Amino acid sequence: MWVTSFWSVLQDLWCFFWRLQTPGNALVSTAHTHLVLPVRASQTLITLDTQTQSNVQLQADQFYTDESVETILIRQKLNEYDNRITQPGNLTLIEWLLYMVVLQNKTVTLLALRMSPVGLWHQTLKGLLSVRVEIKPSTGALMEWFDQDRVGQAGFIKRVSPDNTIVVCSVTSAPSGTFVEQRFAELDWKELGPVFTRFRQ
Repeated sequence: MWVTSFWSVLQDLWCFFWRLQTPGNALVSTAHTHLVLPVRASQTLITLDTQTQSNVQLQADQFYTDESVETILIRQKLNEYDNRITQPGNLTLIEWLLYMVVLQNKTVTLLALRMSPVGLWHQTLKGLLSVRVEIKPSTGALMEWFDQDRVGQAGFIKRVSPDNTIVVCSVTSAPSGTFVEQRFAELDWKELGPVFTRFRQ
């Protein structure tokens, strides 16, 4: 009898956490290897194997709202660290950057990065044993620069070609939520004067 009541309380807490209207919208499987997430627009359930899809991969030119499975999973991972990091609405650049950092190095203090301006994270990270700040790009490194309006920009390097052309991934800020890939020839990214930060476990 108490098992039924306990399960009901867990369902209510889950619905409260995800701001759902009815307890039937979300359910966590007892097998611990599958996560069932709500998609409120269609009222359907999406089941993910959390062992094979532990790292979220975003698709270029895809728009990620607060109801997107990828956004939910990214925020779930960040909330395990501290629930003050995330915010409601579409996926933000800072959330995605912090998620990428924690995947590469779990010892980095995410709250310190969250409070630092984008474009200057390398200054907050400089001096950490597990972090290396460089002026040369490498795959997986955080790239930071300032645009012509002196607004901080950042993204992670997906690929460095033999001719030093780089592909940088980021999430748009205005409006927020679109995952983009930008290609920079060597002369173009050098003109930006970027800083590259590499993370090690």
